[in-house]
Amino acid sequence: NQPRDVKGYWIDEYPVTNAQYQAFVTATGYRAPKFWSEERLDTPEAPVVGVSWYDAFKYAAFAGKSLPTKDQWEKAVRGAKGNPYPWGNGLTPEQANYGQEDGTDAVAEIGKYPANVSDFGVREAVGNVWEWTDSPDPQDSEQRVICGGSWCDDESFVRCDQHLAAYPKDKYSNIG
Repeated sequence: NQPRDVKGYWIDEYPVTNAQYQAFVTATGYRAPKFWSEERLDTPEAPVVGVSWYDAFKYAAFAGKSLPTKDQWEKAVRGAKGNPYPWGNGLTPEQANYGQEDGTDAVAEIGKYPANVSDFGVREAVGNVWEWTDSPDPQDSEQRVICGGSWCDDESFVRCDQHLAAYPKDKYSNIG
């Protein structure tokens, strides 16, 4: 990764929760996320999943915010030192929600991983859910970059510098 100049901006401390998204749905009549009928994914204080890029964009506008670019997300999560993980080096199951393949797979509630914090104060940005950004994928401009890895990914995806892409209409149980 080459250093980039990222101008100052504000970013939320935690990922958007189901409860926050529910307030948006209630206030606007907007459609509910795809997986709200699944108990393992609908806990009010867990990050919302099953939302497309369009859904995330509309929620952000409703909240008076915007989706971060990939570079903004990465700077906020890597911190001033450019860490591979928000907290520094190394990864243990106590630091992030990832690698669940045993049938207990679920999104964890916010606050379950207090060590998952960058030196800029961004919390739980790696693991749990991939996060939409406003950046188009360099290989396919029709897709948007997602960051952070998720509850069902192995440890190689739960890094600040790991990114994938998805189509804006995609709705998965591990993207929020």
